[in-house]
This record gives sequence, C-alpha cells and structure tokens, in this order.
Amino acid sequence: MGTGEIITITFNATINENAVIDSATGNENKVELDYSNQHSEDKVYVETYDFQLYKTDGTSFLDGAGFKLYDAATGGDQILIADEGNGEYVKDATASADVTIDIDSADGCHVRGLAPGTYYLEEVKFPDGYNPLDERVAVTITSEATAAVEITVENTAGTQLPSTGGIGTTIFYIAGAVLVLGAVAIIIARRKAEQH
Repeated sequence: MGTGEIITITFNATINENAVIDSATGNENKVELDYSNQHSEDKVYVETYDFQLYKTDGTSFLDGAGFKLYDAATGGDQILIADEGNGEYVKDATASADVTIDIDSADGCHVRGLAPGTYYLEEVKFPDGYNPLDERVAVTITSEATAAVEITVENTAGTQLPSTGGIGTTIFYIAGAVLVLGAVAIIIARRKAEQH
C-alpha cells in the first residue's frame, strides 16, 4: 500500500432492543481505528422507528395471525424481518423471506428498525373461524414519532362467501339448474296425468 493511499472501511450494525425511538443522539454508533501511529474515531447517531401490531375481532384480542411486510399496497418488494422471539421482530436485509410477523398473544408484536414511511402488512395466516383480509393494511410512520406507532388489524368472524366466478358459485348454478329442471319435469308429468 502506497503512501497517501485512501483506505475505506465499511461496517454494518443492527438496531437492537435497546435502541431509542426517533433519537438524534441516543443511538450512538461509534467506531475507533488505530493504524500505524494514528488514532481515528467516528460517530453516527441512528434514528429508528417501530410499530406495535395488535389483532382483534373488534372486541377481543386474537392470536394465530401472521403477516409479511411490503413497501407497496400491491406488488412491491417484501421488507425482510428477523424473528427475535417473544413477539419481537427487526428489519434485517439478511433474513429469510419465509419469516412472518406472528401474533400469538394479546400483547401483539413489536417491529423495529424502520425508517419513516408507509409500510403495508399482508395477512398470510389468519385466526381459525375468521375471514382473511382482502387487501394489505397500511402502517404510516412519520419522523415526528417518539414512540412505537400502534396499529390494530381487525378480522371479522364467519364464513366468507365464494367470490364471483369461483368454484362455489358454479355449485350454486348447477344446483339451481337441477331444481328448475326438476320443477319443469313435475309440471309436465302432472299435465299428462290430467289429460288422461
């Protein structure tokens, strides 16, 4: 390495559970470098934002739901999340795309390490006896947030009717046609009986 040559050092850090939300001074990331007879030090302050997710049926908390996080209402890119256990999740670009944000208690779950912006939750697992969500749910985090943004996702109980054109409607059409044909056959048979 020649004299005066620039050395670039790159390092990565992951936000942990001790990170302070929306802090321009609290999340200090410090690096020190001793090279030859020189000592260098650099600091950055990382701002981070969180959301707390709950699942209800309108009156009671539900468990058994699972979500994936995206950057668009439809399509878009999945935002990868690492599962740290006990309902704690953190944004992690190295996490598996199969990881889901699961809600298994009234405490909901906590997702951290996010920048300000709008995110979209897609329900990929839903509680037994409840209908799945038809579309993604938006979560908006602003730079003014000083605590985890709370979001409650509601499911309705009951059986979802089949969509138009689905196999369920075909069954109803066939059953209706059979009933109509049966009624016509009965009418024809009665008329013939009356004529004799």
